Amino acid sequence: MDNKEIVEKNAKLLEDELTILNHRLNHLISNIWKVRQIALTLWVAAIGVGLGAISKSNEPILNILALSILIPLLFLYIDARMMRWYGRFMMRDFEIQRFLNEEIYFLPSTQEKMSFVESLKREEWNFPVYDISGEKTFGPSKYYRWRSGFRHTLLAATNTFFYGLQMLASILFTSLEFKKIYNVKLWWIPFLLIFFLIFILYFLDRRTMRKLFNKHLEKPTLNTK
Repeated sequence: MDNKEIVEKNAKLLEDELTILNHRLNHLISNIWKVRQIALTLWVAAIGVGLGAISKSNEPILNILALSILIPLLFLYIDARMMRWYGRFMMRDFEIQRFLNEEIYFLPSTQEKMSFVESLKREEWNFPVYDISGEKTFGPSKYYRWRSGFRHTLLAATNTFFYGLQMLASILFTSLEFKKIYNVKLWWIPFLLIFFLIFILYFLDRRTMRKLFNKHLEKPTLNTK
């Protein structure tokens, strides 16, 4: 097999990989939103029962209200695990687009200079193919490790908003009912502490994202061919 055939074969494999990535991304998105729908349904049900909506006396049930705090936590964990793979697939898809469209492209794992057009002209191919998880594409890249890390997916914007509001609402309802029954004056402290904790963690994650992403897009001046 000569170089031209190798290049053509790799180009075909890259086309097939894009199709596979698109299929997996759509499948993941569908499953993620199913998980979120189930989480919301169970949480609303727990809040309703906990506030006494289905009891004859309309008396709140603190145990179930407290349980409603754990429901979004459980589904946040499941969601974040799925979002890790979504992030990896998206990053790989993004790098393929850069390789195909940019005149000068640097492979993150080796910082080797290349481009799709040059690969066809020179009949040389060094871009990883069928690297769906992105391990060969990114190597030890800090941006890749962070973007596909569990902490980032926990604090992703949608997760923070969707599950964070559920947890905060559960804490608020539980605290209010706890105050009515036990006459606790500082009922709002847990609510406030959780709110600020989520806000600080989200802010730090966004700052890290901007810093690493901008560095990832920088074109190196050394170790190029």
